[in-house]
Amino acid sequence: MAEGKIVIRCDQCGSRLKAPESAVGRKIRCPRCQHVLVVPGAEEPTPIVADDPLDSLAAAESSAQAISTPTLKASPPPTEADSNWHVGQSAATIASAGGALVGMAARVGGRFALGCLLSLVGALLGAALWAGVAVGTGYEIGYIAWGVGIAAGVGMPSATASPAPWPASSPPAFRCSGCWPRRL
Repeated sequence: MAEGKIVIRCDQCGSRLKAPESAVGRKIRCPRCQHVLVVPGAEEPTPIVADDPLDSLAAAESSAQAISTPTLKASPPPTEADSNWHVGQSAATIASAGGALVGMAARVGGRFALGCLLSLVGALLGAALWAGVAVGTGYEIGYIAWGVGIAAGVGMPSATASPAPWPASSPPAFRCSGCWPRRL
């Protein structure tokens, strides 16, 4: 298409016609079917506007009404008369049941705390050994890292005093490979 020309189509026969830009608004005749056409102005290209999904959200937000928050009233704290948790039980019964639970929790918590402490000591000793070897040789040896893990894991079963702490708590790979001591 040459510069300064407008391309139009005939409404009757559909033939494609070219007219100069100076003929905008004037009548021309189709050379094929002799139909009279009015030369339209050059169409401005319409910009393509992408629909932004946030536009609809912003429109909904601006048209939304504010929600009033309900005022909540605080209720008075419960009184001793409202509480019927220990109805029909004497203070001695409640204390003895609580003492038994506390004693059992202390025994279990004590073994657990001891196991955690022994695991921490094993991990620290293993980490110190690993750091010493890494600094001294310049290499990080993977077997020593396994040893740190084993040293950290040995503390827990030794504190829980299970009947067979070593084989039961050892990693299955060690038990299957024969690297871990077993009972014969």
